[in-house]
Amino acid sequence: MARLSGADRVGAHLARLGQGVRARIGRALSQAGARVADEARARFAAASPDGSERAEITVVRRGDAAVDVVATFPGAEAREFGTSRSAAKPFLRPAAEAKRADVAELIARATGFASPTQETD
Repeated sequence: MARLSGADRVGAHLARLGQGVRARIGRALSQAGARVADEARARFAAASPDGSERAEITVVRRGDAAVDVVATFPGAEAREFGTSRSAAKPFLRPAAEAKRADVAELIARATGFASPTQETD
């Protein structure tokens, strides 16, 4: 399971924010997690021999400052990381990397900060 480093520090900062801001950030994180989960499901299906395999991937909210995108089907770890007998076929990490800009945009909008993808004058 991939984790955001520094989540505890971010959580401490969020604790000092108002409830409205924390709620907006929480919703943004849930939306971001759903986008990553959808991307991971699509990547998993695309990597299956006939495109018909489906992965059980869920988003688990952890407080105000974190969500986990979790693959809960048998063999998920072996598929993502490989084993001594089979090569890795990652689907979670590439999905998170592909959705990085979307995640940043959702959080920027929730906090009212300029998007890191937008140029400032």
